[in-house]
Amino acid sequence: MLAYIREAKKNPFIICFLIAALLFTQFLLLPSKTWAATTIPGKIEAENYSAMFGVQTEPTTDTGGGLDVGWIDTGDWMDYSVNVPSTDTYSVEFRVASINSTGQVQLRDSVGNVLTTVNVPNTGGWQAWTTVSAYVNLGAGTQTLRLYASSGGFNVNWLNFATSISTIIANANNSFVTAENAGASPLVANRSQAGDWEKFKVINNSDGTVSFLSIANNNYVTADLNQGSKLIARATTIQGWEKFRMIDHGNGKVALQALANNQYVSADLNQGAVLYANRGTASGWEEFTISTSTTPPSSSGFIVSEAQFNQIFPNRNPFYTYSGLVAALSAYPGFTTTGSTTVQKQEAAAFLANVSHETGGLYYIVEQNTANYPYYCASSSQYPCAPGKQYYGRGPLQLSWNYNYGAAGAALGLPLLSNPDLVAQDSSVAWKTALWFWNTQTGSGTMTAHNAMVNSVGFGETIRTINGALECNGGNPGQVQSRINLYQTICSILGVSPGVNLGC
Repeated sequence: MLAYIREAKKNPFIICFLIAALLFTQFLLLPSKTWAATTIPGKIEAENYSAMFGVQTEPTTDTGGGLDVGWIDTGDWMDYSVNVPSTDTYSVEFRVASINSTGQVQLRDSVGNVLTTVNVPNTGGWQAWTTVSAYVNLGAGTQTLRLYASSGGFNVNWLNFATSISTIIANANNSFVTAENAGASPLVANRSQAGDWEKFKVINNSDGTVSFLSIANNNYVTADLNQGSKLIARATTIQGWEKFRMIDHGNGKVALQALANNQYVSADLNQGAVLYANRGTASGWEEFTISTSTTPPSSSGFIVSEAQFNQIFPNRNPFYTYSGLVAALSAYPGFTTTGSTTVQKQEAAAFLANVSHETGGLYYIVEQNTANYPYYCASSSQYPCAPGKQYYGRGPLQLSWNYNYGAAGAALGLPLLSNPDLVAQDSSVAWKTALWFWNTQTGSGTMTAHNAMVNSVGFGETIRTINGALECNGGNPGQVQSRINLYQTICSILGVSPGVNLGC
């Protein structure tokens, strides 16, 4: 556009053209298509904007083909609708190409606040692609993000958001810092390798300080002045004690100065390498290496990969497909996307463990006790039994009774009351009925199984919701233990701690 303005000074026709164009500027602000909100973490194709100003699309020779967005001048922008399940720090990658080194792109929120800024390098051509990245703090909820050209002259092919995970290695003993006992004990540098307890999210605060969110328990690390300034992951919000200044010491090492008392954090080898904020100066024991990597979403969008699914269910019935489960996820977008990565994996493990118990490892599609088949029709004015239909258990959580078929069908937009066999004929429908019960029904419990897991009430509460009237409170301890064993096994496959309160 700047080129047109420069040329307009020489050509009255172009001036007239620009005036006419300005009269219709509003048309530039209208989307050419309506795109569903992209769930973050996730990838956004640049051409899938909900609104834009001043840009055009063109075929790209980048990997994957399709279109890129080009003709980007200073002040041009594209808007994207996104759904962020939980407030978090994310890495964002921009796939860009340019023939100059003056390009700069900003990511802004819906009111114009700049969330992050990256420079676009000279890649050697308009189709010579490279990836530049930054970190961004996003609040939970559906929202609009704007890609704004603060300095134009580049092309964009896609944006990719991923969860950023950090590990902390103490220079004192070259060991990983861990949130010991799932965060219930002080931080200590004593691990030779990193699991969930050794992973943190680094939060960049607006005042230039950082905070650390423990993956072990989804709590913030605090320098507790009431505990001798020990560091422990137990704060639910960021206040003064949860903030640290990160000071570069060179060679990839940093020192951490607690805002709580202006003391440096030390891995005290005289105290078992427990972390204290109690040093006035920073040297060897007060130096740390913080390594950050990104955890991209599964290509399916489900936190459990297909390989893990097959490992969990090696003898499953071919009816229960992974693709059917993935297709069903859109019915309940909060399922396994709420809370920290630990919470998401725990919910997935809890769901799959109960499913496995109900179906013999995803082997049985329908209830095996055929003698019960005629007895699942209860008097109901809202969901009366259809003539000749039976409402015995079907699907991953054995949907049964006419009123459950009716309610599930109404929620999912499916004719399950008139055609209950659909649950045993369509894999995606079967999975949707299981997700309906998991996310919306309290059963014989006090909350949904989904709420039990995302609020860290524990796996035992999901048993109570699904079959607590028969199994919990000593009703059938063998069945309860079977579910617990399955849950612990699946947690091991997913690489996550089972948490607490496993029984009922």
